[in-house]
Amino acid sequence: MGDIIIPAGAKTAPMPDLNSLPEADLDALAAKVNDEETYPQVRTAFAVVIGLDGQISLDPSLVKNVRVMREPHNDDVIGALAALQTDVQTSLAAVKTAQIMQQQAMAMQEQMREQQMHSRVQQALSSGKR
Repeated sequence: MGDIIIPAGAKTAPMPDLNSLPEADLDALAAKVNDEETYPQVRTAFAVVIGLDGQISLDPSLVKNVRVMREPHNDDVIGALAALQTDVQTSLAAVKTAQIMQQQAMAMQEQMREQQMHSRVQQALSSGKR
């Protein structure tokens, strides 16, 4: 799997030695995967591993309980990561839009309060002059 190239053009980093991880970490990872649960057959699957030093690796052998038709190719990785990037960007845009709409609503409420206060002051002034 060392031949997969990530979109930036750099080769994937070597996989970390799982034997170097503390036993408690390995047990915690293993406990998260239910051996009886199996995903339906998929075209391909891979795990993205980000090391403590920031290096990114891909490893299809870390994906458990998935029946794959074939090992992933560069196009699979690039396409999947591009789709995920689009999803994340869409989610971020939705959050930003919601924040902007909330700020606009708060500004409109403040403007309405100011107009109401201004109207009350005008009414008080005009009723005092009569």
